[in-house]
Amino acid sequence: MRADALLFRGGEKRLVAIDPAFIPLRLALSFHKLGRTRAASNLFSYLLRRLKAKGPVAALKAVPFQGVASAAMVYDAQPIVDHFRKVDDNRVMGAMVIDGDDRVYFFELERVEEM
Repeated sequence: MRADALLFRGGEKRLVAIDPAFIPLRLALSFHKLGRTRAASNLFSYLLRRLKAKGPVAALKAVPFQGVASAAMVYDAQPIVDHFRKVDDNRVMGAMVIDGDDRVYFFELERVEEM
């Protein structure tokens, strides 16, 4: 099964899928605090249209995470696997693992009603 990997708000009424192939992963992880600045937010808003994915950019499959089978999103153009576990009917927890990086990045996703 194929999937859109990164969804961001592109205005009040739409979501935009971003192609992670365009994101310099190591640089983004090194300067993550810069991403929380107003300047970075403005730049990202400007670049959003140019980073738009032309179709699904990841595969969904079952992949073990810490010994337990998990639903996972495996990115095509980045060494990233996002593992998911259900919290409730509207939320899942995620654990992002990057090849060559010993850290695990945790996140939560919440269902968005159709816009």
